[in-house]
Amino acid sequence: MKKILMIICGAIIFLNSCKKTVNETVAGSNTLLLAYPSGTIFNTLSSGLNYFNNSLLTFKLTDKIDTLNVSANIGIPASKDLTITIGVDQNAFDAYNANTSNIVKYAVMPTTYYTIANNNVTIKAGQTSAIFKIAFYPSLFDISQTGYLLPLSINNDPGYAVNSNMKTVYFHINEK
Repeated sequence: MKKILMIICGAIIFLNSCKKTVNETVAGSNTLLLAYPSGTIFNTLSSGLNYFNNSLLTFKLTDKIDTLNVSANIGIPASKDLTITIGVDQNAFDAYNANTSNIVKYAVMPTTYYTIANNNVTIKAGQTSAIFKIAFYPSLFDISQTGYLLPLSINNDPGYAVNSNMKTVYFHINEK
């Protein structure tokens, strides 16, 4: 009996320690999020600070232009058109640099280094995603003194729940 009780207690402790991460996505979820690299399969998407390393920019600094796609995604098809707006998130930038566990500190990426081709996209009724295009100009980058961070976030209320942990993509390039 004592052995069975020990096994049950061990199982309870084990199961409680197997919590999902805050940023885990679930197919069929009704929250909106940003994803880079862009995707259409909701449960394989990544953004937010847990996926910071995924958005490291590794351009050849001799390239004139490099375009990246970011997608706005929901897990179930929209019942009506949803217009999503993104923009630079100064609060996300400030919070990242203020966090003492982040060893590398960044300057905000100058607007001459990138263009957001479309700040607004619409997830059409019956669809689950829409694409934002961001053009970067690597040949203009000067990373000899500092690295740069460009946090892009959903910054409007589209009338749909927004996943607060996955509403931001943290594009960054490190100092050389």
